[in-house]
Order: sequence, then structure tokens, then C-alpha cells
Amino acid sequence: MLYAKEGREVDAIKPDQMIVPGPEWYKAADFLDCELYFDVNSLVVWPQDSLNKLNVIVKLVWNEQGLEERKAELAMFSKRFYPLAYEDVSYTLLSYQFLVGQSKGRILEVTDYNGAGHRITLLDGNEWRDIVEGSRDDVVLQFILNRLPASDSEP
Repeated sequence: MLYAKEGREVDAIKPDQMIVPGPEWYKAADFLDCELYFDVNSLVVWPQDSLNKLNVIVKLVWNEQGLEERKAELAMFSKRFYPLAYEDVSYTLLSYQFLVGQSKGRILEVTDYNGAGHRITLLDGNEWRDIVEGSRDDVVLQFILNRLPASDSEP
């Protein structure tokens, strides 16, 4: 769309902000420690002409068992980074990136939230690791690949 033409005033109003859709969570799996959801609006497939990378954000909603395990994990960091913040953890968002043809993945960011939806931790990483068949990472990757159009899901 053209916003201006040569020698004339603006033909259309230029947008001053972008509308970014909020998360749209879909349940993907039940685990012993949590329920896993993925945000369909966070799914990025690139490049578009031949899929080889895939980014997505998933949410882990902890049950009692998972909550105790997550609090224990976060307690290791609490003295240096998050004193007592982990006590109110409710769910965790993971920002994944996958190399589709190579069965490799990495978690770019791990963010824990309390029951009111306020961020209480932010951890990052970027090491590539092999996707183990049947692992949580594999479940995320397979769930997403099974929902892509057939032409996009082949490396």
C-alpha cells in the first residue's frame, strides 16, 4: 500500500502502531508434572521457502508434583538472583528454537510467572542439544510439525 505519491499529499493515514495478537494457548500434552500448552501466535517458521528453523513459545502449567520440583530448581538460583521470588511460581514459559532437519533444539528463554501473571524469574540459554525421542522437547517439536501444512513440515 502506498502512503504517499510524488508531488501530492499523503493519500492514506500512516499507522502509528502495530497490532500484535496476544497469546493463543492450545493444550498439547499432559505430563506427570505439568500440562503443556503452545502459543499458536508465537509460531515462527523460517525461511518460508524451505523450513529448517522453527521458533515457538510453550507454557508449562505445574501441578503439585511439578510445582515442588520447579521450586527446588529455582531455589538453587534464589540466593544470587531471585530471593524468595520462586515461592509463588505458577507457570513457566519456554521460548524454543528447533533445527528441524537435524533434530536439534535449544531453549532461548525460561520465564517463571506467579499466580497473578507477573514475571518472577528470567533465565536464558542458547546451547543446541539433540532432541531425545519421547522427551518434552520432542513432544513440542512433533506437536508443531504435525500441525504445519504438509509442504512446510518437510526439511
